[in-house]
Amino acid sequence: MKSVIAILIIAILVILSTSAAGQSFAQKDSIGIDDFWYKYYSELRKRVGAEDIEKSVKSEFFRAWLNEVVLEVWRNESKLGGSLIHWVEEYIPDGEEATDRYFVVKDDLDSLTCVKILHVIDKFRIRKMPSSQYINGWENGFDGIEYIIEDKIKNNYKFKNYWTPSVQVNVPEADILEKFIKELMIVVNEKERSKYFYASIPFHSWMNGGATIASRVVTHGEAMRMKQERNRYRRLKKKHLLVK
Repeated sequence: MKSVIAILIIAILVILSTSAAGQSFAQKDSIGIDDFWYKYYSELRKRVGAEDIEKSVKSEFFRAWLNEVVLEVWRNESKLGGSLIHWVEEYIPDGEEATDRYFVVKDDLDSLTCVKILHVIDKFRIRKMPSSQYINGWENGFDGIEYIIEDKIKNNYKFKNYWTPSVQVNVPEADILEKFIKELMIVVNEKERSKYFYASIPFHSWMNGGATIASRVVTHGEAMRMKQERNRYRRLKKKHLLVK
C-alpha cells in the first residue's frame, strides 16, 4: 500500500512540474524579491500613467514591463484592448538638481494585435511560469534588465520578476522567457515603433529602468537651450509645490 501511495505522489509531482515545450518550472522557497520590485513598479506605474491592475474592473489584465516599453492587453466582458507605453526618465548632468521628468507615449493596440499577443502568452504558457525566486538556478544581479509581469484574471492577481534571462545558465524558463519577449516584439512591430519614440524624446540624456544612460548629439546652443528649459521647469515645479 505504501508503495502505491509513493507512486501516486511522484506522479502528481511530475504533472505539477510540466510546462511549455516539455520544460519543467521547478520551484524553490521565496527569497523576498517580489516585495521590493512590487513597491518600485507601483511607483513607476503612477509615473507613466498606467492603470492599477489590482483595482481594475477589467476581468482579465496582462502587463509586461519590458525595460523601455510596457505592453498591456486586457479583456472586459466581450471587449478586447491593449496598449504600448514607451517611457524614459530624464537624466541630469552632475551638479544639477534632478527634474524627475518623464516622457511617456501611449499607443492603443487594435483587437487583432491583442488576439495575437494572447496567443503568444498561451503558446509559451507564461501565466504558468513562476516568479524567478521560485525557479531553481535563476541568479540575480545588480545591473542588467529586470522584466516584470503583472497578471490578473478575475480577482487573482500575480506579480512576477525575472532578472536578465539572457545570462542565466541551464535554466529552461529563461530560454522560454527570451523567446516569448522576442515574439511579442515582432507582433507589436516594436522595432519601428521605438524609432519614432526615440526620435521624439525632448531630453538631452535619459534612462529607462536599466543602468544605461542614452544621450543625443546636440550643438552647444541646443545644450544651453535645454539647460535653460530644465531651469525653467524647476522654477515652475517649486512654485506649484508652494501653491499646494
